Amino acid sequence: MRASWIPCAPAVLGALLMAVSAGGTVRAQDPTVTIVNMIPKSLSGETNQDSEPTLAVNPAKTTEMAASAFTPNPVPGSSRAPIFVSTDGGKTWILRAIVPSQAQTADITVGISATGRLYAGILRLPHPGPNDTRLNILLASKVTSPGLMKVLVDRNGVDQPFVEVRTIGGKDRLAVGNNDFAGDEGKTGTVDGASDAGGNPLNPSVTRLDSRGGDPEEGAMDGPQIRPAIHPSGTTYAAFYGWRTFAAISQIRGTAEADVVVVRDDGAGTPQFTALKEPSGPSGDGKAGIRVARKITLPWVNDNQDDFGQERIGGDIALAVDPRDSVNPSGKHTVYLAYAERPAGAPYTLHLLRSDDSGATWKADIRPALPRAKNPALAVNKDGTVAFLYQQVSDPGVDQKWSTVLELSSDKFQHHTEKVLARARADVPVAQFVPYLGDYLHLLAVDKTFYGIFSMSNVPDEANFPTVKPVYQRNADFSAKHLLGTDNSSPVSPSIDPFFFKVEMP
Repeated sequence: MRASWIPCAPAVLGALLMAVSAGGTVRAQDPTVTIVNMIPKSLSGETNQDSEPTLAVNPAKTTEMAASAFTPNPVPGSSRAPIFVSTDGGKTWILRAIVPSQAQTADITVGISATGRLYAGILRLPHPGPNDTRLNILLASKVTSPGLMKVLVDRNGVDQPFVEVRTIGGKDRLAVGNNDFAGDEGKTGTVDGASDAGGNPLNPSVTRLDSRGGDPEEGAMDGPQIRPAIHPSGTTYAAFYGWRTFAAISQIRGTAEADVVVVRDDGAGTPQFTALKEPSGPSGDGKAGIRVARKITLPWVNDNQDDFGQERIGGDIALAVDPRDSVNPSGKHTVYLAYAERPAGAPYTLHLLRSDDSGATWKADIRPALPRAKNPALAVNKDGTVAFLYQQVSDPGVDQKWSTVLELSSDKFQHHTEKVLARARADVPVAQFVPYLGDYLHLLAVDKTFYGIFSMSNVPDEANFPTVKPVYQRNADFSAKHLLGTDNSSPVSPSIDPFFFKVEMP
């Protein structure tokens, strides 16, 4: 969210491949899961809160990856910020200081196209003013480029850039969702888009998504989370919260009445996002954008909450489209959406929905709603298997824990399997700032394989990783459950680290 926030029982997974054992019994093959702590060995002594991670994988060369988090440059006084880079498929990671921002960034997300180009959307530091932000959209010709990333877009007053890129016909279609406070009448939800982002010069469109808006005096604006998703055909979707009113309780707390809106652009050129329109009459207002949920209650709590695992809340949303539908004769896409709300008398709750007609209508709660959950991410692989990633905190108590959970379904969530990738105490380490784990994490699919990233407590305890023991780059003693410094002997205090994971489907 805004840069001022930071110091800145599952059913059987259907249709999996089957294998015949030596005794002739037919059994399902489980996916192969790999988890890697991404902090390099050379930084084993660090105790930063590396929260709010994102991940990018080169779809044409999956050994090349980039990732980001609230990670500072280990070189004091640097005018560059680092990203994580892997050239061996996520087995090992290094820091490369190629981002033009002072020591680190505020919000940052990354994406890699099939042409190998690396894109990033950042809130650049230092801020242009005490209550302002500076958006940069950046480009490097490849992940391993040694120079500083090129600035494609530079403007102030923008929040939470979220990068989505896909190569279509040899050209990079770029969509960067962001909350641009220059939008009139509370219509701040924005996509910076380009159909040939790798071209020179780049002249991106700036498209306002919200056709409704409202009175800014009543707190009308759009939530920080603007999430684009690009189908292989070029059709681009986006989801956002339209805040219609906002009642402030204090400078850091309040409640919004919001609509959850999905828009779509069918054009081959500059995105306009007006293809989805509600019908006129009792069931709609005839305006662009389908209100998937109307007048929900959304809390805005911009501080450390002991009963929510030291985390803040203010809206969570994710969107993904099934890539197979580009060959569907009906021309209809299957789209998945996750969003959060706090119903009256209930905790903060995460919902998962599906549309089978390119976003026109939606099936609600295709799996039971998740109380006390946040940070949803969605991806669909080439076989149509859906991956749903989220983080959920247990009820308050003496042993409150955060769990990072991955769910997989090959039948549109009629059934699903669940894998707990990590589960750790919610009070260790103590938060250095909010967001504690982050306002988002990341998940994507290339061919059949899912790739993802999350931030979590780095205590090296096998009990914290129920699915598979992670590989730690940094020095760690799992038997003693201690982190170790660069000398491999001095104890190091726990902190929040980014974890890369890969799920190879059979």
